[in-house]
Amino acid sequence: MASLRGHQEPATSLRGKTHLVAAIDRLVHRATIFELNVESYRRRTAIDHKRSRQRAAASDGEAADQTAGAPRRPLRNGAQ
Repeated sequence: MASLRGHQEPATSLRGKTHLVAAIDRLVHRATIFELNVESYRRRTAIDHKRSRQRAAASDGEAADQTAGAPRRPLRNGAQ
């Protein structure tokens, strides 16, 4: 099946919803559909990445907090 129109308008490129349903039926007629009830690899990776960024931001914040509360040493001439 080929068309010069984009995927944004599939019903118009197939002359109506009836033709669209018929085309999809032909594509999946002999298809086997698997339903996997497992966690998505992409989702798990995204969550892990988000957690690592949050940990890095928290550790940067802790480092800033530690230096902010540190006592200041006087300069050599006694001024602060």
